[in-house]
Parts: sequence; C-alpha cells; structure tokens
Amino acid sequence: MTFEEFAPVFASLAVQLRCVDAEATTARVYFPVLQDLEFAFVAQAAQRLATNAEYFPKTSEWRSMVGRIEAERREAQRVLLRKLPTPLCPECDDSGWVADTMPTKPMKWLRPGPDGKPVFYERPPNAAPRRRCACQALRHAELIGARPWPSVPAALPTRSDGALTPEQSRITLTRLGRRGLRAAIKTMPAVPKMDEP
Repeated sequence: MTFEEFAPVFASLAVQLRCVDAEATTARVYFPVLQDLEFAFVAQAAQRLATNAEYFPKTSEWRSMVGRIEAERREAQRVLLRKLPTPLCPECDDSGWVADTMPTKPMKWLRPGPDGKPVFYERPPNAAPRRRCACQALRHAELIGARPWPSVPAALPTRSDGALTPEQSRITLTRLGRRGLRAAIKTMPAVPKMDEP
C-alpha cells in the first residue's frame, strides 16, 4: 500500500466521523503503522468503521478491524470452496499446494559432535517436495475483492430415502480417486426378518 492510496481513504474516514484535527500530518503518522496491510482490507475496514465507530479509530483499532475483515472473508471463501461440487483447480484440488517435480539434493553440513570433533550430518532429499499452486493468485484476488467469487451451482437433488443420487456418487468417487483413494463397494447383507410374537 502506498501513501497515495491511503490518503484518500484516511481523509474520507476523517470527514465521515467528523474528526476536525485529522490532517495530512496525522495521515502520515497512521500510514507507517498500517502500510504492511493489504490496501483492499484497509479500505473495507475504513468503510465499516465509518458506519460503526463513534469516534475516529486509533491505529490499533484500525488494524484490529482489518484482521477481523480478513478473517471473515477467508472463512467465507472456505465455505464457498467446500460447497462446490468439484474443485476449481484440478492441479491442487483447491488445497493450494502441488507436488514439485524438481528433484532436490540431499543437504550436508558440518557441526561439532558430542565429543567436540567435527561431524558431517546429512539430510536425505524430500520425497514429496511441495510448492504453492498458481491458482492461489486467483484465490487471493477473490479474497481482497478484486475478482468476483466463483458461482456455486444449484444443489443436486437428493433422494427421499437419503441415499446419494448417481450424480452425487460419481462426484464423490471422482474426489476420492483424485486423493489416491479407491472405494470398495460391497453389497449390504440382507437384514434378517424378525419373528412376530
């Protein structure tokens, strides 16, 4: 966030809360405390403070509101991603992590041993190194409001007896297969009839 982005947000909040002593100097004092935060969250926090606050917020209150808004939006994003029938990203299944195909070398270093003599230690290469998936840039843009949330399709119809429909079964088995699991479907044993007294 730059001061040029922050100054209009600060001035707007000062006018809305009728803070007469808020001037450019005050904005320059607030800016270093808030500059490490995402600008979109700072602006959203200013809008919420303008409607809820009775007086001009301190920097700690503004930071607290930014944290609250970010947490709310992250939770809303998680809920939305769980509602989708299939993951948005086929690479990572919306986990944000993919296996890195680049081989890693074992690490070696020299340290003093228990007796004080130098000892070589070796760490084997990571068998399954991971890296962030490229889809995380899209998820971040959705989080800050720069991109709209993905739309959730209408819920699939369920059967009256609570069993999965064939479409729901297909989706569930596909998800299990992507995670390396294999479903073993067996028939249920017949329920013995009880003798009536």
